[in-house]
Amino acid sequence: MSARCLLVVDDEPRFGEFVGKVAADAGYEVEVTTNGHGFQARYLEFQPTAVVVDLIMPEIEGIELVQWVAE
Repeated sequence: MSARCLLVVDDEPRFGEFVGKVAADAGYEVEVTTNGHGFQARYLEFQPTAVVVDLIMPEIEGIELVQWVAE
C-alpha cells in the first residue's frame, strides 16, 4: 500500500474522475467509485489514508458512509 492513498466516491463519474486526477497529480494512489456499495467494498480492500465523499447520493448517502468508516 502506498503511503498516500485516496478513495473517492461520487455519483457523478466526471467529478470523481476530476478529483482523482488532481489527487494523482499530487502523488496519491487513487481509486474512484460511483456509489456507496462500491465505496464500502473498495475501502475494505484498498485501505485508503484519505477519502473524498459526496454527501448526497442515491441508496447510501455520504454521511452514512462516514459513519460506517468511523465504526
